[in-house]
Amino acid sequence: MVTRDSTADELARLRRDVADSEWTVQAWSLEANELVVRVDKDVGGEIGRLVFGGVGHVCLPPAVTVADVEIHTRASVPDDFWHTSAPPKDELGDAERIVVVYGSYGGRFYVVAETIDYEILQ
Repeated sequence: MVTRDSTADELARLRRDVADSEWTVQAWSLEANELVVRVDKDVGGEIGRLVFGGVGHVCLPPAVTVADVEIHTRASVPDDFWHTSAPPKDELGDAERIVVVYGSYGGRFYVVAETIDYEILQ
């Protein structure tokens, strides 16, 4: 099952049982602007691969326990996002998605990408 460009159903699949999931960066290619993250969900035991394509900005540790995740466009991201270490709003394109990751132990991280693919591996 692969999701692309974060429709409501696809976001629901990624967000389902996301609390206390472990996200681990598996690969980063500057040349391809691609970030690959392994998602291990504690509840239900689902393992997935999250691939961000056309990555413009990244603020994500190599590994993080996740409390929640949101996917936004530049127009829909909460105003308080811009008060963090986020990139300037005018640097983001209309097609880019902002994935905001809330850590279980604090911290708010993000990835700005043109495409988001989520594949359930197991």
